[in-house]
Amino acid sequence: MKEKAIKYFYILLIINTLIRFFIAFFTNLGIDEAYYFSYGLYLDWSYFDHPLMIALVVKASSIFGSSFSAIGLRAVPLIIGTLNILLIFHIGKTIKDSMTGFYAALLFSASFYGSVISGTFVLPDNPLTFFWLLSLLFAIKFFTAEKHEWPFLFFFAIGAGLAFLSKYSALALWFGMLCMALKEKKAAWFRQPRFYLAGMISILLFLPVLIWNINHNFASFSFHGNRMRLEDIVLHFDYFASELAGQVFYNNPINIVIIISCLIYFFRHKKDFDRTITSWLFFTSLPVIFATLLISFFNRTLPHWSGPAYLSLIIFAALALRQKYADAYHKPIKLALASQAFFGVIIVLGLLQINFGLINPGSNTDDEKLGKNDISLDMYGWKQVTQEMDKMVTADLKSGAIGNNYVFITHNWFPAGHIEFYLANPLKKKLYIWGTEEKSHQYMLINERRGMIEQNSDAYYITTSRYFASPDPNLLNHYKTFDNRAVIRLHRNDKAAFNVFIYRLKEAKSTFSMNN
Repeated sequence: MKEKAIKYFYILLIINTLIRFFIAFFTNLGIDEAYYFSYGLYLDWSYFDHPLMIALVVKASSIFGSSFSAIGLRAVPLIIGTLNILLIFHIGKTIKDSMTGFYAALLFSASFYGSVISGTFVLPDNPLTFFWLLSLLFAIKFFTAEKHEWPFLFFFAIGAGLAFLSKYSALALWFGMLCMALKEKKAAWFRQPRFYLAGMISILLFLPVLIWNINHNFASFSFHGNRMRLEDIVLHFDYFASELAGQVFYNNPINIVIIISCLIYFFRHKKDFDRTITSWLFFTSLPVIFATLLISFFNRTLPHWSGPAYLSLIIFAALALRQKYADAYHKPIKLALASQAFFGVIIVLGLLQINFGLINPGSNTDDEKLGKNDISLDMYGWKQVTQEMDKMVTADLKSGAIGNNYVFITHNWFPAGHIEFYLANPLKKKLYIWGTEEKSHQYMLINERRGMIEQNSDAYYITTSRYFASPDPNLLNHYKTFDNRAVIRLHRNDKAAFNVFIYRLKEAKSTFSMNN
C-alpha cells in the first residue's frame, strides 16, 4: 500500500504541475499579479499592500530571463506550487502514513486556492502557503516527538515569521500555537524560556516590516485596518453570502462536502483520533474561517483571506478519510477524483472563457465602458496591446508626435500594473500614477523614486474602457498641449472586448511632482 500511495502521488504531482503550467502559459497576468511586478522593481523592507516576500518572489523570477513574460514571472510561483503539494503529502505521511499524504495531496491539488491562486499566480498567498505548510509540519513534529524537541518549535517560529513576511494573516499560526499551549499543555509552556525565545524569533523576522511602517506613517497597517473596520452596525447578508459562496468555490465544493462529512465522522469517533494533532489542525483553521465569515456580515471581504486555514482542514480530512476507510483506499480516492474532475472542468471552461469569451457577461457597447463587467478580461489582451503600442510609439517617434524623453502616466494602480509590465518595462520607460494614495497604493513611493517629471518632456496618458478615467484637468495644466486620444481596440473571438485609450501630452511647462 505504501508503494502504491507513493506511485499515485507522483503521478498526481506531474499531472497537477502540467495543468498549472498550461494555466500560466495560456493567460496574461492578472491585475494583482501585474501590480506586484512593480514591487520587484524597487526592493524594500515592506510595501503599501503587503510585506516583502512577494517582491522577493518577483525578483527571484528574474533569473529566468532578462525580458519578462507572464510564464517567466510565474516560474517561481509554479515551483512553489509544486513544493506545496510535496509538503502537504509529507505532512499527511508524518501524522499517519503515505496514503494519508496522498489523500491530502489529492484534495489540495483539487482546490482552486491551493493549485491556482497560491500555486500558479504571482500573489502573496504563494509564499504564504509554502511557509504556512512548513510551520504546520514543524509544529506537528514538535507535538509528536516522544519528548518535545524544542528545535522543531524554533523551526516553526522561523516558518511563521517568514509567513508573516508574506501576509499578515499568518498571525493565525501563533494564535493556534498559543491555543495549544493553553488547552493541550495546561499552560506549562509558558514556564519555558524557550517558548518565549521562539516567539522572539518570529518577531525579529517581522521587525523590518514594523520599522518600515513606522517610517511610512503605518501606511500598510492603516490600509488593512481600514479594510477590516466595521462600516456600520447593519448586517450585510449579501456580503456574508458572497464570502461564504467564495470560500466554498475557491476550495472546491466537493472538497467542502468531504470536509464537512469528515467533521461529522470525527465528532462521532473522537476517541479514534490523536487529540493533539486534531486540536492543532482545528486551531489553525476554524478561528480564521469563522472570523472571516463574521467580519463579512459588516464589511466586504475576499474569499482567499481564509484560504490558508483550509489547508489545515484538508489535512484533517485526509486523516479522517484514512481513519474511516482503513485499507479500503479506493473509496476515498473515488471521492477525491470527483473533486479533481470538477476542478478540471472548471479550469477548462475558465481557459476557454478567458481566451475566447464564450459567455458575454455585459452587453455595454459604450466605448468607454466596454468590457467593464467581464472579469475574464483581467488576464486577456495585453499582449495585443503591446504589439499595437509598439507600432504607435515607433510611428510617433518617427513623425515627431512624441519626444524620446516621454513617460507613461495613468490614474490608478489598476491598470498601472499591466501598463508597467507590458508597455513601460519593455520600452524601459517610467510609469507614474496621477492620483490619491487610495488610487496609487505603492506607486506613491514609486513616483518618488522615479523623481520629478522633467520640463519639456512628453507623456502618454493611458486608460482603458474597463476602468476609464480621462486625464485630470490639473494634470493637463502641466502640459502645453495635448492631442485627441488614440484608441487601441481589442477583440476576442472576433468580438469587441475592451478599448485602450492613449492621450499624448506634449511639453511639460515645468518640472513637477506626480504626487499631487
